Amino acid sequence: MKLLHERRKIYFLEDLHSRRKQTRVDVYIGALKSFSGKQIYEITDMDVLDFLILKDVDDSGRTVVHFKACPFIGTDNFLKCDDPVLCAKRHQAASMRTGIISKLRKGF
Repeated sequence: MKLLHERRKIYFLEDLHSRRKQTRVDVYIGALKSFSGKQIYEITDMDVLDFLILKDVDDSGRTVVHFKACPFIGTDNFLKCDDPVLCAKRHQAASMRTGIISKLRKGF
């Protein structure tokens, strides 16, 4: 049992160390560079805006949002919805500010 505990502890510490190598700032800056196809010093404010719009409409958020005229408003799935852009999972403004935007700000 003690050997198993030691092995798990070593695995946990190695995993923690590997996660610390790449922070969320690095992840978002890398995604922005990949999205824009530019180096960090070439990225403009419009590139950042387009990236944020992509992050909002790429169905990676957690908040279920249906457009006003959707007959399935109030449900938590989009299987029968006509437009997957208007009805999708979106990011809350607060999560964008405290998440993606604050990490990009730190990266710049």
